[in-house]
Amino acid sequence: MYFNAVLSSLGGWDILMKKHQPVYMVLKKAMESIDYKNPQKNKKICSRDIHHDLNVALEKKKWQINVQITLQGGKNTVYTVDFLRDKIGGKLILGKQAFILSSLLANFPMSMRLYDIEMALILVPMRSFKKKLSVGSGVAEFEFMRDILEGLPPLSVRYPFVIIGFSQQKSELHIEELTSGIDQYLLSQVGFTLQEMILLGERPQYDFKEKLSIRADSFTKEVCAMANSKKGGLILLGVSDEGDIVGVENSDLDNIQLRLTNSIRNLCKPIPKFEIVSFPIIDKKQSSLLICRIEENQRKPCLVRGRAYIRSGPSAQPADAEEIRNMVFAL
Repeated sequence: MYFNAVLSSLGGWDILMKKHQPVYMVLKKAMESIDYKNPQKNKKICSRDIHHDLNVALEKKKWQINVQITLQGGKNTVYTVDFLRDKIGGKLILGKQAFILSSLLANFPMSMRLYDIEMALILVPMRSFKKKLSVGSGVAEFEFMRDILEGLPPLSVRYPFVIIGFSQQKSELHIEELTSGIDQYLLSQVGFTLQEMILLGERPQYDFKEKLSIRADSFTKEVCAMANSKKGGLILLGVSDEGDIVGVENSDLDNIQLRLTNSIRNLCKPIPKFEIVSFPIIDKKQSSLLICRIEENQRKPCLVRGRAYIRSGPSAQPADAEEIRNMVFAL
């Protein structure tokens, strides 16, 4: 059996390759050790045999097999992880798509809490191989699950996972990441995707700016207010107050980043720690979204032209004397 294709969410594949590549290689070799010559043309391959043979191969490599979690309630609920090793929990699913979705939405979240699993890994057959299995109709193949997951709202599942399609044919591994780079970044910073942030509207921890004004004073005041806030915040340049993604022209990115950097360094005292990153907008090839991340200042208050600013709802407002005192003594 060979791995042919990968669906990754929240950078699951990158995590697997960077932190758990030896574990992945053991799993890959275990699958490749399973070989059904099947001399009879019309003979189907039994799904139980695949489960059994994979378990045997992994047990030899000291993996935990068929780890069960039972929850007591009105009736017992049992969650199962088919194979577990070094914070990687996996399932081999040769059943309907509902089994895969229930594993992603219920099985793995509970298992992760109890077994300190870092990411989930699901093995499913490719369409070409499903035809050779002795299973009933409705079995989910990799291609069908790809279409389902691509059609779901962004990040219905909020943990890294990888779905791997396998078959008897050896081919180049095709890898697809479901989570955009900007959503991975925003989730790590504020816990929301871009679309979620737009639906929620501006919040104390983030602010939208459609474009940079000529003097950039309003932007610098927002930076100051973020630096005076707990845990800092983000300013998204290229998003209107109404949530329209207008972007910043790629040809102007370097100039805008330079202007922002200079205005923060020249006007904010003390200068807060910040970074400016950009992400391409998929449906606007010539535009990008610019994000300025500001860390909370350890020396408060941060001032712009001698005035302190704080976040008041979705905007920056001048701080009064009491707010400044609270800011200083809270350190």
